[in-house]
Amino acid sequence: MPDSISSDDFLVGLAAAPYQLQSLPAGSSGGVVGYAALYFLPVESLLADPLSDGSRITGNLALAPGAGWYELKVTQNTIKFDETPKQTRGVTTYTTKVAATRAQNGDEGAALLALEGRRCLVMLREHSGRLRLVGSRESFLVFRSGSEASNPGARAGLDFQFSNELTRPAVYYAGAMPVMGGSTISGAAPVAGAPAGFVQVLNYKGELIATVPAGKQLVLTSGFHITLRVS
Repeated sequence: MPDSISSDDFLVGLAAAPYQLQSLPAGSSGGVVGYAALYFLPVESLLADPLSDGSRITGNLALAPGAGWYELKVTQNTIKFDETPKQTRGVTTYTTKVAATRAQNGDEGAALLALEGRRCLVMLREHSGRLRLVGSRESFLVFRSGSEASNPGARAGLDFQFSNELTRPAVYYAGAMPVMGGSTISGAAPVAGAPAGFVQVLNYKGELIATVPAGKQLVLTSGFHITLRVS
């Protein structure tokens, strides 16, 4: 892992960004707010920080050979992202936290021990399909995990958290994101006019088992008869 880098060293010589006040564009009609998936990348796997216009990165990230993003499987609709700006000696920093929860299966021990305390970047995939990059080589997040207190009779859960004081806000990423296992996800903005929204998949007990973003295919397979009801 890289040596610790002081935020003071990184902030020296940085001037305020030349942003100008302007009206915010209208939000997308019918868009679903929130995040559908969470990925992380060890900070040493990123060879160089890409250029951005302050809100978006259009080129591909330069990753080490064989490197890719790892998906952190979590319970649907539990991903939370918090980014709070504050002034430190005249410079704006961002208190940042990405948190999520999943059911505890009992076989996560080795994977969690390997990840505990690791310096990482996080990529969040919105329900709209857009990707948001949190962190950089010089200003990264640190992973922590713990057991969630549950009600009697409820299945035990795990809390995951990536957090740190960052020197820059999260930015949208429009490039390609290789995922460990062979797939590649595109961060390109959704095509204008594409369907917005999502479909919730419930089991026979009415429990949520998946949220499928609009534009994705849902394939149902079973060795028994399937009854499909739309409501």
